[in-house]
Amino acid sequence: MRFNAFVFLFYFLAIGLNDYSLASSAMMQDDTVKVPDVSPVPVIDGFSTDACWKSVNWQKIDQVWIEWGTSLPASDFTGRYKAVWSSETNLLYIFLEVTDDVYIDGYVYNANPQTGGGYPNYDLPEIFIDENRSGGLHVFDGTGTTGTQWGTNAENAFSYHIMVNFPEDGDTTSRMVACDIAGTDWNHETIANYAHHFQEFIVRRSGDTTFWEIALKVYGEDYNPSNPEASRVLLTADKIMGFSMAWCDNDEPDTTRDNFIGSVFVTKTHYNDHWMNADDFGVMELLAANPLHTVFPATNDSFKAWYDPSCREIRMICPEKKSLLLVTDIAGRVIARSVTEKANASGMVSLDASRLHPGVYVLQMVSPDGKFVRKILIP
Repeated sequence: MRFNAFVFLFYFLAIGLNDYSLASSAMMQDDTVKVPDVSPVPVIDGFSTDACWKSVNWQKIDQVWIEWGTSLPASDFTGRYKAVWSSETNLLYIFLEVTDDVYIDGYVYNANPQTGGGYPNYDLPEIFIDENRSGGLHVFDGTGTTGTQWGTNAENAFSYHIMVNFPEDGDTTSRMVACDIAGTDWNHETIANYAHHFQEFIVRRSGDTTFWEIALKVYGEDYNPSNPEASRVLLTADKIMGFSMAWCDNDEPDTTRDNFIGSVFVTKTHYNDHWMNADDFGVMELLAANPLHTVFPATNDSFKAWYDPSCREIRMICPEKKSLLLVTDIAGRVIARSVTEKANASGMVSLDASRLHPGVYVLQMVSPDGKFVRKILIP
């Protein structure tokens, strides 16, 4: 038994590590990306200054799928994204930030794959989404051998290849195409343009960095291109979806994709399977609206603050010294101010928040000990 275990361990180390490179253990997206229901929804302008974007973490796009097992210098590419959703608009919102040393564009859409199928050879983001996380093939509406090899439902999952002509530094664009393969087999393949799945869309450029802000409709596996809204999915809290992001990186205007970088780890065997198989998509969970009070990290442990919905007050634990308290919105406008002469026995001070609209506010306390800042959410 010991010998067999040793042989297995040796085999795994000698053979298996070819499929599990240590080079792929970087900071990819979370095992489950938690996506909160937000209100108000972000303004689609290419800026991440909305309160909802400040409330969620960045997800890394740093897993090199092509060439698998290698790494890219930050000077060549860096990418990350955030996601939220809204039960009010029934949309998934994505904010993508990409820094690339060279942007290659110029793709011209054509449904004929002979002339319109070269889109992976441009610089572009890819959104992979499987709304019910069923996994499996999603290339064709195939039958027989084609169905076995390439799938029986092309809309089992979506691979949005988003093409734009990149704006000049300081400018934006909202013109785009979102390509994916459709049809029944390779002899009857078409290139679908799913741009109408994007309720709102903008790309803003600043130097070598592009900012992509997206409002995306989510569709089910019963998708019918002649009546797409019939298969529109109603997003709800606790919904689990398959989801990954990726970037096609091309530094030369030729017909060869230089690099392909994704947000999840994939084995060498499946290094380029996302476009056809949803089994390796990451996991996204839609969360309910923010809890009744959310406490953000403070810059000083002696200054604590939270929102108490039972009495609609902002409550704080302050130092036992006279302090000036300011409440501002995210833009820095002063909403309320108060001078605390003395806290109660527990060191607590309260501010009436009954007239404050829902949103993120900044609390500033100025005392002889210094200035302390904390963010707080009023739902």
